[in-house]
Amino acid sequence: MIKFTLNNTILAVYFVLISFISNGQITDAKVVYEVKMDSDDPMLSQQLSMMTGSTMTMFFKENNFRQDMDMNMMKSSTVYNEKRSEGIVLMELMGLRKGARIDSLLNSKNEEKDNNASVEVTDEKKTIAGFECSKVIVEDSSGMEMIMYVTDEIEARNNKNTYGNSKVKGFPLKIEMDLDQLSMTLTATQVVEKVKKSMFDTKIPDGYEIVSYEALMQLMQGMN
Repeated sequence: MIKFTLNNTILAVYFVLISFISNGQITDAKVVYEVKMDSDDPMLSQQLSMMTGSTMTMFFKENNFRQDMDMNMMKSSTVYNEKRSEGIVLMELMGLRKGARIDSLLNSKNEEKDNNASVEVTDEKKTIAGFECSKVIVEDSSGMEMIMYVTDEIEARNNKNTYGNSKVKGFPLKIEMDLDQLSMTLTATQVVEKVKKSMFDTKIPDGYEIVSYEALMQLMQGMN
């Protein structure tokens, strides 16, 4: 169940990250995050130890977005081109290479609004990767709480999305979230300006078997 849970967590973080609109200065960059996962469950904690050194890298340029996740035992990429309303998910796991289109899924997410989400912008400040960040606490209608440290010096623009409340302005450089028995913390360690446009190609590369997104999720769920 661990891979299935993690993959849905990754996509949840992705949809949050593409939602931020700010008046920042950096609009074309790569942000590298250190990923730490932990659990109170001994068996799950042992599995998570194999993912030590995991990273997530976000790329954004104009209205394009990309997320690469390297968890040692699994690698995945999610690419979104807003202008064309196109997106793909690529996965490498145990020698398998699978790719799925998520155009309809992204469009559906864009239309969904959680009007019952609560947002608390605190006075707490923290410097992360050289940027001053403000602590924001977001709780959605299901009760899931996410703590983010956002900076207004970075702007990942996607005008179709807002997460919960327009008061959340800026780009998150640290995210803390708890899901059932799993806790995850993503902390930015590096911000590099300027990204090649080729990073946002939404064509599934040669060498990947094209499957549906649902089939991709079923595959991961079956590899427990």
